[in-house]
Amino acid sequence: MGAAVATIPIICASATDSASAVDGFGEQLDILVGWSGANPGKLGAAIGRIQPFQLAYRPVDLTAILSRYGELASSQAAAYWLPPRTGAPTPRQGRDRIRIAVVSGQVRRHPVWEIILRGLIAHLDPRQFEVHLYHTGSLADEATSWARRQVARFVQGPRSLAHWVTEIREGRPDVIFYPEVGMDPNSCTLAALRLAPLQIAGWGHPVTTGLPTIDWFVSAELLEGPEADQHYRERLLRLPGTGVHTEFPPVQPEPWGGPERRQGVVRFALCQQPIKFDPQDDILLARLAKEVGAAELWLATPANMPWTAVKLVERLSAAFRAEGLDPAAYLRTTAWLPRGPFLSFLHEMDIYLDCPAFSGYTTAWQALHCGLPIITLQGAYLRQRLAAGLLRQVRVTEGVTDSREQYLTTAIAWANECRDPDRWAERRAQLRRAAPLADGNRSAIETFAERLRGAL
Repeated sequence: MGAAVATIPIICASATDSASAVDGFGEQLDILVGWSGANPGKLGAAIGRIQPFQLAYRPVDLTAILSRYGELASSQAAAYWLPPRTGAPTPRQGRDRIRIAVVSGQVRRHPVWEIILRGLIAHLDPRQFEVHLYHTGSLADEATSWARRQVARFVQGPRSLAHWVTEIREGRPDVIFYPEVGMDPNSCTLAALRLAPLQIAGWGHPVTTGLPTIDWFVSAELLEGPEADQHYRERLLRLPGTGVHTEFPPVQPEPWGGPERRQGVVRFALCQQPIKFDPQDDILLARLAKEVGAAELWLATPANMPWTAVKLVERLSAAFRAEGLDPAAYLRTTAWLPRGPFLSFLHEMDIYLDCPAFSGYTTAWQALHCGLPIITLQGAYLRQRLAAGLLRQVRVTEGVTDSREQYLTTAIAWANECRDPDRWAERRAQLRRAAPLADGNRSAIETFAERLRGAL
């Protein structure tokens, strides 16, 4: 398993590396399938511990390759973790309420919690739904404590995988909801098993799970393109709006600690994980800098993999030099910031550039509430359409572009516009007035509940 996943670059050095990643993994997957057939029972324990997570950062259709992987993962996990002759689970009769098990390693201050899970826990009607919340992670904070008080049953790790399987099976859920399948090893393994009659994945990891054990993939009307159904092995469920109920937390900005702005310089925020940037888009940033002139492009250095920021800067620097530019005059980095300083950082920026290969929702959501204008390039896949859907939700769509050329020309035009302080202040004020429309989407929760009632 490790050898197959190791073929996927964490951060690509070139467009060639990016383009060959899926085929390279596919070749290793063929070998793994053959090895598994010759060594029955040996692969199951590894399912979930090592995931092809980085494939999602390649901007191509992954449905076929992830479905192949999902077939292998599910069969091997079931053979290892479930008792022999285990039949399909059935809901317990005689319950007045639908019992929904929510399984996540992110029941804490985390984007999956803030964007997808908190609103669901807060607003599912307890008269109709009995929520059992399984927090497979060990980290806890005030969000964890709040969640514990909202549900009928709360269980937290760390616990062995065997314990989680037994715990969930004995709970006899009617439905299991995984807000993300990809980040948390325990959730990845459990999702590969059939532990409830209906099993659902959310878009916390915005790509098909490929698993035959996941029946629905919950997304949203404003996040998906017209051909989206073919991008999922699961049945695609489009909820209203962006499909989530959020509440922007009352956090006061704290000092960022960055340098003072130089007069006439336009500041662009590119505050995504470095692994989200695909090499084919490097030239866009170099061409932007060449056209805008005095500009700073601010990148973020993650605390868990700081070396990825170094690699990204090296790659971008090569693109800038190819355009005859000194990268040191444009490229800037900041540490990965807590919420308070990060809001101050966003206030100090002029334009938010969304990552074309893998869009950001949480960062764009925060940028909206700071009145920071957003430019995004919507692609074919969910992971390329998150910020675009958010902008549609708040009805401010000037920054939604459909091509690299439009993305570039919009960024250049806005850079020129923001050198007029009064005009730019009004654009930012307009965005702040619209930002509350991003939150409070009760119809998403109500529609999700209605679909569950209909299915069960």
